[in-house]
Amino acid sequence: MIVPYLSVGQNELRPALDIALGSSEVRIRALVDSGSQNTLLPFWTATQAGVDLASADVRRLGIGGQSIEARFTTVALTAADLQWEAEVGFCNSDGIPFNGILGQHSFFRFFTVVFRAADWEFEVHPNRA
Repeated sequence: MIVPYLSVGQNELRPALDIALGSSEVRIRALVDSGSQNTLLPFWTATQAGVDLASADVRRLGIGGQSIEARFTTVALTAADLQWEAEVGFCNSDGIPFNGILGQHSFFRFFTVVFRAADWEFEVHPNRA
């Protein structure tokens, strides 16, 4: 699947996907970030989607030169025609740029991504199980 870069932040085009959590109507635009280890989303998305974070694994992470605390749990994600289940860290939205980040462990592990920056697009293909 070929995906055009989307407007993120200051109306800059970036590799991003509009994702949904589980079967909820909660949607957020997340940066496809090959330099990030984790997928991070703001707390409000978990709250609105009904994701229980009471027993979530709490971890301290470094991002953007600051230390943040994230609560990790496994959730179902959907973007375009793609569906997968992965561990996501939920944190204060001040701690993550671009609303959300799709990283190595929870996105690139499941999909092969080819960036075509010269054409303002990227390809996403599911990896074989």
